[in-house]
Amino acid sequence: MKPEFERLLPDDDTRKPATVRMPETLLQEVSIIAAFDPNLSSVNDLLVEGALRVIQDRLNDGLGEEIIALVDRMQKLETPPEANSGD
Repeated sequence: MKPEFERLLPDDDTRKPATVRMPETLLQEVSIIAAFDPNLSSVNDLLVEGALRVIQDRLNDGLGEEIIALVDRMQKLETPPEANSGD
């Protein structure tokens, strides 16, 4: 079973929560970074800060295309269907 991050929606939102699948190694890197930083107080802070650090490392390693593809997938999941219906 692959790990998933779910975007939580307000109770009155009728859209289904978006799910983004992260590669197992990326999830492990985020978890390790987040677990050892005492300045991060919430789970959300941990995940965001850990992900940002991993993204920076990946960009430094020349893996920018992988990050861009992941961001594109996340943006498509977050865009409401009516926004994609044309003019």
